Amino acid sequence: MQVLATVEVHIKNLINGPVTVVQWTAADPFPELGRSVGVDTETELITETNSAPPLVVLGVFDPQSMTCYISYWEDAAVFINQLSKCEIQQHYFNLGFDEHVLNDVDSEKALMDAIELGRVRDMQIRIQLNDIATIGFIPYNHYSLKDCSKQLLGIELDKGEADDPESHRLTFRRGTPITQEQAVYLAWDCISTECLSMVSPETPTEVEHTKGMVVLARS
Repeated sequence: MQVLATVEVHIKNLINGPVTVVQWTAADPFPELGRSVGVDTETELITETNSAPPLVVLGVFDPQSMTCYISYWEDAAVFINQLSKCEIQQHYFNLGFDEHVLNDVDSEKALMDAIELGRVRDMQIRIQLNDIATIGFIPYNHYSLKDCSKQLLGIELDKGEADDPESHRLTFRRGTPITQEQAVYLAWDCISTECLSMVSPETPTEVEHTKGMVVLARS
């Protein structure tokens, strides 16, 4: 596997040390992962007419090995298919979007099976359910990964400016190798998603709410 970058991470007492970002291809053996992983996707540009554009890369952070695996869309189907068949908890933020773009490249729809089995959780749903249960409403800064990471983890994710054509998050394209900066950007999203699962207690109904989120995103 090709090493794309190394990220030095210090998030409270959760993740501390270097995280290796590697490119995983279908020719590589499937890695031995820990009990849970943080997952995120990057796509081509979202537009008014296409809210779920083509997947470009998949990112999966494994805190046990301190490794973030990145797969291009051609190999992502194999990775997510294998991952979804394991008894590993997958953590997302805004799962409705990720499910759509991942299942579009996986003919077996393995992620949907994992969702049905309760192996997939959405941290946006978890955080917001905890808000409702504890303070009775959802704060304005608990709607995005960037805001939740700042409030709950004390880290600033570099999302760039929405109107900046050079912003890392706006420049992912199929057929174009990702840059080191893009690899680091995706790794941080995966790392922060997994860390949010560590600081946010699981709620009794989050499995059902997670399934509902996916259904609503598809409607």
